[in-house]
Amino acid sequence: MLEKITIVSLSGLVLASIVSVPGAIGRAATRSVIAQSRITYIPRTPRSEKPPETGASTSRGCPQNLAGLVKPLAPSTHVGLTVSARPTLLFELVKKSPVRVKLVVAAIDGRKPLVEQPLSVDTPGVKKVALPPGVELETNKEYIWSIVLICNRVRPSENPAAQAFIQRVVPDSNLIARLNKASSSQERSFVYAANGIWYDAIAMVQNNKLLLQELINQKEGIKNSPSKR
Repeated sequence: MLEKITIVSLSGLVLASIVSVPGAIGRAATRSVIAQSRITYIPRTPRSEKPPETGASTSRGCPQNLAGLVKPLAPSTHVGLTVSARPTLLFELVKKSPVRVKLVVAAIDGRKPLVEQPLSVDTPGVKKVALPPGVELETNKEYIWSIVLICNRVRPSENPAAQAFIQRVVPDSNLIARLNKASSSQERSFVYAANGIWYDAIAMVQNNKLLLQELINQKEGIKNSPSKR
């Protein structure tokens, strides 16, 4: 007998309805669809100010056009949140960089960078970087992280950079309770996403290409996701 299954996210949103096919193959296919279809990112608070995008649209200071070479896998219309003191930051390298690249993390209201370290960019693809040991984000404080292309060592201000916001928040009791019930990294990602915790949600599925892409498509929120119908 065919059975209709409604897929509901942890936030209560109905994401899909599918028909289950009898038999082992049908059950496996159904489980696969359900496993890959539940993640829903719901931002907590929108932000009117966007982070500077000196790397997304220009390559000033570089001898060649490097526009779009690096892309932070983070929201651009609001501050991405984390509950981690040392969150994992992900970015996409579109192609091998002809110049050196570094990570810079600084408080929005600070002048001296909290982090400034070189990155390995020998091969294209999704890259991850963690804050170095001993460096932690303070709670309820906004930071901006940048992937900087080092084209001009004499005039660093002319080096293009792709940037995004990040803020560490304290998890509330509801989030903690849901995380305690989660039995896998994938389930924890669903919980983080449904509660607006971007950086922890994407870090949990960084090795799952399907869920990673689904989450990236929603980085500005579910309303802007091309996967929503």
